Amino acid sequence: MKEVISADLETFLISADAVAPKPVVLSYCVGDATKVIHHDQIEETIFELLSNNDTLTWHNAKFDMTVLWVWYPHLRDAIFNAYRDGRIKCTLIREKLLELSTSGQLNQRDYYSLADCMLRNFEEDISEWKHGEDAWRLRFGELYDRPLSEYPEKALEYCRLDVQWGKRLYEQQEERRQPSGENSMGTENLQTITDFILGLITIRGMKVDPVQVEKLAEECINGLAAPEQILKEEGVHVTRQLKRGPKTEWKTFGYEDKTGKFRMRTKLIQDYTEEKYPGKGIRSEKTQKLSLSKEGLIELPKDPVLDCLRDMAEYSKVSTTYLPALQRAVEARGVIHPNFDVLKTTGRTSSHGGKLYPSFNAQNLPRKGDVRRSIVARKGMVIVAIDYDSLELRSLAQVNYELFGFSKMLDYLNAGNDPHSAMGAQLLSVKEERSVSYDEFISRLGKGEDIVKEFRQLSKAANFGFPGGLGGKAMMKYAQNYGIADMDIATAEQLKVDFFKAFPEMVKFFEWHRTKQDNMGFYHYDTNGRWRANCSYCAAANGINLQSLSADGAKIALIRLFEACFSGALQGCYIINTVHDENLMEMPDDDKLTERIEVAMTLMIEGMSAVIPDVRIGVGAQVMKRWVKSGEEILGEHSLALPPKNQKAAKT
Repeated sequence: MKEVISADLETFLISADAVAPKPVVLSYCVGDATKVIHHDQIEETIFELLSNNDTLTWHNAKFDMTVLWVWYPHLRDAIFNAYRDGRIKCTLIREKLLELSTSGQLNQRDYYSLADCMLRNFEEDISEWKHGEDAWRLRFGELYDRPLSEYPEKALEYCRLDVQWGKRLYEQQEERRQPSGENSMGTENLQTITDFILGLITIRGMKVDPVQVEKLAEECINGLAAPEQILKEEGVHVTRQLKRGPKTEWKTFGYEDKTGKFRMRTKLIQDYTEEKYPGKGIRSEKTQKLSLSKEGLIELPKDPVLDCLRDMAEYSKVSTTYLPALQRAVEARGVIHPNFDVLKTTGRTSSHGGKLYPSFNAQNLPRKGDVRRSIVARKGMVIVAIDYDSLELRSLAQVNYELFGFSKMLDYLNAGNDPHSAMGAQLLSVKEERSVSYDEFISRLGKGEDIVKEFRQLSKAANFGFPGGLGGKAMMKYAQNYGIADMDIATAEQLKVDFFKAFPEMVKFFEWHRTKQDNMGFYHYDTNGRWRANCSYCAAANGINLQSLSADGAKIALIRLFEACFSGALQGCYIINTVHDENLMEMPDDDKLTERIEVAMTLMIEGMSAVIPDVRIGVGAQVMKRWVKSGEEILGEHSLALPPKNQKAAKT
């Protein structure tokens, strides 16, 4: 009988020079027996455990397994085979899947620490062992040169307890596990192996250009100074204060009130807006204060002062978050290491910064400052950015085709047509009171006709907004994301009617969707066996139609890319970032570059086709020395589209 073994590594401290720090000791628990292994025997022990086809469970497996991958290269085949076979388990990911299937929400990262899981599930407080004054958790580097016989008993006891806690948590999760619905853990293996790959992406990191970082610093100074001058001319006096925190010259901004007290930017915007535009903007339900979220700022009127404050907010974000991380990277090893969270509520990944090494959110970069330009290829390499074409719409088409056996969206996509232009042609036909064909619309779009561009933007707002359950009132706000500033309710409601005419499967979808409401008013849905509970009407519609299915496909594609980089046709290539529908890779700049790009694009299509088999999938690739979105620094472009995996759908 194969065993389930709870294991844990203790290492030196994580730092900018050691994102995957050196192992010191391994502990593991089999049945009632717990063993502690000195670092000179870790490689041999792990190989034996993996070769026995036993299952290894860790809390935050990503950390331990990436450390093993970095420090013991001879274990890599065994590690990856164990992941592929589903023999590596992560109690942190399992806890998140259980939470998603019961409450439908996911909390902050610290909520899933082993200490918090033990307190929540067993009412057992182990925080003193983790964070107390005498805790050994962060001190094992002190013991590296000692034999186990000279380890303090408290350090050995911590090693033994840590794996026993992990074993108890795993066993409790197994007791709770259901095959589907509430307390299920669907896609567990997909999340676990993806998490491991994301950890390796973090460790490799992205090369930073110090010259561009200096330019970014100058741009931030100017980006804050220019709107300040405009504000002064408008009668808004802006002052500065030193930002709290060590080793920073960056200053926050605000204004002096009548008493001479310094007020932050948020208060400045709120006061100004309340005075000039009373009642405008999005309000907090609890406090009724003006929301200054991204959506809230978009909702505010166009105004020279507010425009300046928006720009200052963007540059302030760059100068206080992104720029210090890049500067720290330059001072260290010249590499920035984005962190990733493998599972959000829709199934997507996310990115975030951290304090242990230079890091930032590499998925949602600020609009101002062009932080991307600070990322460059390593010597002898190029950056290749490969992204999917209209991925969310392809997910939408697949979902509705599976539910109802037809989809106009699918027909357009499989014919190689643009759904936004297809709907735009219908809208333009009404406007011009004659039939405007798809080909005519595309021709006029190519000539740059303003009305045609406007109608395509209108169609984009409809095609991405209404499948997520938006109504007319919400569409008025949502359309501002597509440059449509003054949509009235009548236009929004008519746009919704036109959308349902263009894509009749969506009428059926929402008829079906409304039947899924439970007696508490919530919605639930399943994606490849992963259950998400207690959703709002819009959250469920958005997840089902647009995000959850494609998120799984993106993870399958990421795994295939990684496998090819590790032991296949892409050896010598590395994944350095992933952004929902796009993967950023480094490839050798040699005569096989085009061949490698073709392989990578094919793997991404095949990975997505595993969950979207009835829709034509297309990808595009850009080659560059510096991470940019467009312009002369793009060295080459490639594209590939393959017919649906299921040829029957291609003929509908």
